[in-house]
Amino acid sequence: MSTELMTAKNDTGSLYVLGLHRNNKRRYQITVVGKAGGLFEDAAYLEVDAETIANMQRCVDEYRELYPNSKD
Repeated sequence: MSTELMTAKNDTGSLYVLGLHRNNKRRYQITVVGKAGGLFEDAAYLEVDAETIANMQRCVDEYRELYPNSKD
C-alpha cells in the first residue's frame, strides 16, 4: 500500500514522493521524471527511510536560513 505525499512539477520535469510499507518498515519512494523538448525523457526511482527524509528537510531548512530571499 502506498500514499502520495507530494507532487511538484515545472518545465523541466516532475518530482513525486510516496509513502509506503515494505517488509513492515515505513519507506519513502522519490520519483524524478525529467523532460526535454516537452517530452518525458527518463525517470529515476529512489527508496529511502524516514531518517533520510528528515536529513533532507534539515538541509532545506539550513539553506533557507542562509538564503532567506532565494526562490524555491
